[in-house]
Amino acid sequence: MELQQRISDRTLPPVFIAEIGISHEGNFYWAKRAIKHAAESDLYDGVKFQLHIASEEMRPNHPWYKNIERTALDICDLIQLSKYARDQGPYFICTPFSNLAVEQMVETADHFDALKIGSGEADFNQLVDRVASEWEELVIVSEGMNRFDSVTLGRLLPCTVLSCVSDYPPPPPRENVTVENVLYERDFFLRRMHELEGVEPGSLNWGYSNHFQSVGPCAAAATLGARVFEIHFLPGRKNGEVYTRFFIDSEVCWNVEDSKKNIPIIMDCYFAGGNCFAQKKKATAGQIAIETLCERDEAGLRKG
Repeated sequence: MELQQRISDRTLPPVFIAEIGISHEGNFYWAKRAIKHAAESDLYDGVKFQLHIASEEMRPNHPWYKNIERTALDICDLIQLSKYARDQGPYFICTPFSNLAVEQMVETADHFDALKIGSGEADFNQLVDRVASEWEELVIVSEGMNRFDSVTLGRLLPCTVLSCVSDYPPPPPRENVTVENVLYERDFFLRRMHELEGVEPGSLNWGYSNHFQSVGPCAAAATLGARVFEIHFLPGRKNGEVYTRFFIDSEVCWNVEDSKKNIPIIMDCYFAGGNCFAQKKKATAGQIAIETLCERDEAGLRKG
């Protein structure tokens, strides 16, 4: 089943993506091991990496240049990792950070199940335009630093929008109000969806990119029907299996033990919200009440 079909099929549970990013420190063996850990956990449906070409992204005197150059895997490495991931089971997703990186992904599109545009690149118009005109598969976008207007989302279809925050890790006060923020972000997504006309059912979906050690924000998003969860994943965060010198997400990553504890909670919240159509016959009165509130909320947005 293609990833877009898997996400849009609401008779199935939500999709969980292990964001490996550059936590492999440029080490191909560590990258394969991260895929192996994610696949063997039986919790993740996909893995995501990043395609960096430092010379295309920044000047050599930029503070991050040497680290990006050191931790980058090239397109040939990613193709090999894609083959390995597909043998293991998970979908393979990648974020390009330059026009050249997009070009390389387009030329090797058969090896990728989706292309993700990071929130920092949402206002990189040349990159967004290139993805809109040349990439034919699923696009996933994050909105921590910037937002996509409804017109741009319409050009990127099929598309999944991931709400998130941009701090790594967010200060404690941000985390305390994030459940409320999740509701706001879901409603903001619905308003843009209703602005689009003639959108095929299932071609535009909503999800959540987690930047927290706690499960709370993901649980809130699950109750509200998020179809995709991107979890920053580092197998050895606690036990020292992988040492990262640069990876800025390392403080908010979940390892396998975190995932085994938290993902079932997210799944319970998703079903408790009455979000899986296949579960409706078994819904409790409380679940039906939550679902009714969500439907009433969406109806009010359509009238507004």
